[in-house]
Amino acid sequence: MATPTYAKLAADAQQQTLKAIEQAQDASIKLASLVTEQWQQLPANGVLRELPTPAQTIESSFDFAARVLELQKQYALRLAGVIPTVTEPKKD
Repeated sequence: MATPTYAKLAADAQQQTLKAIEQAQDASIKLASLVTEQWQQLPANGVLRELPTPAQTIESSFDFAARVLELQKQYALRLAGVIPTVTEPKKD
C-alpha cells in the first residue's frame, strides 16, 4: 500500500475544510430564514425590533473570518517553526 504524499494529505484536508465551511454556510442561511419567519410573525406593538442590518451582519461576519484567517496564519507560522527545513544534502 502506497503512503499518501504530503500534497495528497494537504489537498484532502483542504477539501474537508471547504466542505465544512459550505455546511456551516448552509446552516447559517437556514437559521437566518427561520429567524426571519419567526420574527415576522411577532406582533409589531411593544416588541423591540433592533436587529442588525444585513450590511452590519456581513461586516461582523467578515471581521470574524479575518480573525480566524489571522489565527490560522499564526498557527501555520508556529508550526513551520517546529518543522525542520529540508536542505540540500552535504556534498563530500
